[in-house]
Amino acid sequence: MKIASFNVENMFSRPVALNQTTWAEGKPTLEAVDRLNKRLAKATYAAADKVGILSDLKTLGLDRTDSGPMARACPGVC
Repeated sequence: MKIASFNVENMFSRPVALNQTTWAEGKPTLEAVDRLNKRLAKATYAAADKVGILSDLKTLGLDRTDSGPMARACPGVC
């Protein structure tokens, strides 16, 4: 049995999201990370959770790559 885990906090680039011209520019990133953290913390995922996870990853620019404009996937310790 293989068990894998990762820290979603490491995917999120706080300085970029919080260093925008207006609050409105960084707010979608902050909200997507919050939703993603809550969804990934669940022991099991419903169909709606899976759709939401994919949606949040797309919002963060991580649906097709490991590095987006305001977030990055980080295997292991960053």
